[in-house]
Amino acid sequence: MILSWNPRNSFVLVVVLIGMLSLVSCENRENLIQFIAEKNVYECQHIGLAGGESQVFKAFEKVKAKATDEDLIRLTEHDSLAVAMYASLAVIEGELLEPVDLFKKYVQDSRVISGFCGCQIMNSTVIEKIYFAYLYKLRFEPGENEFPVTDRGEPESITKIDSLILHANVEHQFLLGVVLEKEKEYSESDINAIKRWAFEYQNIHALEYIFENYRDDNEEELEKSLKVLRKQKEMVKNSLYNVNLYVVNKMIEDLEKTE
Repeated sequence: MILSWNPRNSFVLVVVLIGMLSLVSCENRENLIQFIAEKNVYECQHIGLAGGESQVFKAFEKVKAKATDEDLIRLTEHDSLAVAMYASLAVIEGELLEPVDLFKKYVQDSRVISGFCGCQIMNSTVIEKIYFAYLYKLRFEPGENEFPVTDRGEPESITKIDSLILHANVEHQFLLGVVLEKEKEYSESDINAIKRWAFEYQNIHALEYIFENYRDDNEEELEKSLKVLRKQKEMVKNSLYNVNLYVVNKMIEDLEKTE
C-alpha cells in the first residue's frame, strides 16, 4: 500500500513534537530547580582551591537560559533560599522588577544561607546578597537606563531600600552598619526608626549614629542603652565583640565626662 503525503497530518505531527519538546524542557527545568533546592547553598561560578566549576551555579545558568522573565520573578518566592537568591540576582541583572519591590520580599526575612566563592565561605541573608549586587550594578553596569537620583546624587531606589532596612522588624545587623555609615540626612521617620534600634535593641551601629548626630538630646537614653550593651558584650569573648566593647566604653566615658 502506498501512503499519500497529507499536509494536515504533517502539521499535527509538528504540533505534537513541539509539545513533547516543551514538556521535556519543562521537566528538565524542574529537575534542575529541584537539584538546586536540595543543595540549598549559594555558589559562585568557581569554587574550591582548584577553582572548579560549581554544579549548582551551572544548574541555575541552565534554568535561566530556559526561563521567561515571569518564571524568574516567580522563582524569587521559592521556598529554597538558594533558588530564591539565584533568581533574585537574575532579576536584578535583567532589571525585571522595580528594586524596591524585590527588596520588600526579603526585608522581613532573617534566614541565612551558606555561600561559597572560590575558597571563601560566606553566610548571608538574601537581602544582603542582592543589596550589594544592586549597588554593583548601579556603579559598574548601569545599562541604558538612567536612574532617578536625590538632591545628594544618590539613586532614589537606594534611599527607599535603606529606609526599608531601617524600618524592618528584622535586625539586619550588617546592613544597618552599611546604611548608617553613609553621610546623609534621614527623614524624621527614619531617625525615629534608628532610635528604636538604638534604645530598644541596643544596636551598636544605631547607637553610634545617635551618639555622633543627636547626642545632646538623647544623652540619658544613650548612656543607659550603652551600659546594657556593655554588659551583654562582656559576657561574650571574641575579637569582634572586644572591638565593639572598646567603642562602647569610649562612648560611655565621653558621656560621663559631660555629666
